[in-house]
Amino acid sequence: MSTTITGGTVGYLAPGKYIVSVPGKTDQAFFVADDTQVYGAGKICGGSRCTLDQLETATKKAAVTADVTIKKGVATVVRERRSAGSGTGAKGVNGTWLGNVGYLAPGKFTVSDMKGVEQAFYVADDTKVYGAGTICGTAGSSGTTRCTLDQLESAAKKGVSAKVVISGGVATTITEDH
Repeated sequence: MSTTITGGTVGYLAPGKYIVSVPGKTDQAFFVADDTQVYGAGKICGGSRCTLDQLETATKKAAVTADVTIKKGVATVVRERRSAGSGTGAKGVNGTWLGNVGYLAPGKFTVSDMKGVEQAFYVADDTKVYGAGTICGTAGSSGTTRCTLDQLESAAKKGVSAKVVISGGVATTITEDH
């Protein structure tokens, strides 16, 4: 059985050993293995997939906010959280896109417009996702249903048409086209 610690602060303890802290909860130490998947959002690395060396270097400098999935004391996934709009230094696109939503990596997606132009974006815990039968909910119903990020991830892996509102590179709402 695995446990996912969301929004924790990951710190370096020793080579291959880290600690994740969440206010009000017991700190959890964990190891990494060669098959631990590490995904960055700016601090660990700029791209989506990072190396264990990049995780070590980043966490030696400063703690990193991340979601960590741990199985038997070993992290299977460490996914850095994009820092919520850090004022004037916040980078990322703003706007509304209507098109096909595709999956890139945990927490990272693309939306392609009718001309095939792709825009990458992240999701956050407060991203609102609404389905109309593909992401979640009932096809053919008049309204939309609130969905989870896991349901979005599953649907995006197959492709789903939606309206995506992006602020600072992070989706605020994703509404399935119906």
